Amino acid sequence: MCSTTFIFSPALFQLLPEEHKNQQNLLFFGLGMNIFFANALAINAQSMWGRSLDHLAKTKNSNFKYSQIFSDGLRSAGVKAFFGPSKWFSRVLMNAPAQGTIPWFGGFILPKGEVY
Repeated sequence: MCSTTFIFSPALFQLLPEEHKNQQNLLFFGLGMNIFFANALAINAQSMWGRSLDHLAKTKNSNFKYSQIFSDGLRSAGVKAFFGPSKWFSRVLMNAPAQGTIPWFGGFILPKGEVY
């Protein structure tokens, strides 16, 4: 996630035409990269890691193939085994403030949730 925030977003943003570059565009470009691209990859990685640990706990055999873990996950839960709205929202809401991608999250978004 940090590589997306501090390396990939600024590097890709530099490729945009100069007339489209400003602070607001950088903010939204960074948010888009972090929230959509990086979190989609991270959700899949976390799901594979969790399923691999479950497999290890059941079989006590550390020799496994990720392709088999992936196939078993798809067979048991379909695509939701690795990506779904609930996984995406929980990951984004958990990581966005920690990554520092949206510094206003703590002062603007969280207080709205505390009202309810």
